[in-house]
Amino acid sequence: LYALLLKSANEVGNALAEHVAGSNQAFADKMNAKAAALGCTNTHFTNPHGLNDPDHYTTAHDMALIARAAFQNDVVKTVASTRTYTLPATKKNPSGLTVTMGHKMLNPSDSRYYEGIIGGKTGYTDIARSTLVTYAEKDGMSLVCVVMHTESPNQWTDSRNLFDYAFDNFQLFNIADNETRYMDSEAVEVGALNNNKAFVDIDANANIVLPKTTDFNDAASEITYDDVSENVVGTLAYTYAGRQVGKADIVTTGAVVDGYIFDNQS
Repeated sequence: LYALLLKSANEVGNALAEHVAGSNQAFADKMNAKAAALGCTNTHFTNPHGLNDPDHYTTAHDMALIARAAFQNDVVKTVASTRTYTLPATKKNPSGLTVTMGHKMLNPSDSRYYEGIIGGKTGYTDIARSTLVTYAEKDGMSLVCVVMHTESPNQWTDSRNLFDYAFDNFQLFNIADNETRYMDSEAVEVGALNNNKAFVDIDANANIVLPKTTDFNDAASEITYDDVSENVVGTLAYTYAGRQVGKADIVTTGAVVDGYIFDNQS
């Protein structure tokens, strides 16, 4: 993974694909299934390395969905945030081989460095031109930036400008800390009841992103009860200016009230 993500070693992509799935094609099938599961709607892979193929394509939006999922994986996050790594010794490199991250915005000594960058991946083919996927965190907000089909050094300057715009103009709201509209409502009682025991509560890790010129209550919300699981009884979905900006599960707390434990079965 270090050779693949730091050095863009296509032969390593082939080796990993064969190790995991038996062949490049079988691994591409797994890639396509995963992309569909992540909500990608205009993506199709034919190989594990991205070299030109008319049936190998994606979009900036789909690649952002893929990157968001990838950076939720601790191993990927660790590897993609590493600046240098020494590979173990091999027959051709008995002293090992040091590989360096190609993503220039990750290196504090580089003029293209951007504070808050966690990691990412560069890309280039003669058809795709320069591409860049970058993950950054600042003020508790995590963003994925995707730049495609540009000429170097625009991938660096465009990513910087997009990150600056987003971090300067948007803010993160924790839903559980700010939501008060459903306290004691007939639809659902969220938070403490009169006896200070909550039947259900809002997922404490759920957030929404809104312009800094707005307030949390400027986002419209709606409760649905379709996506129910063992500890989830419903979902709060938030929209602003006609776009979904986040959602939160309504989760059971296991509170015992008058001898009864509240869960989605009772």
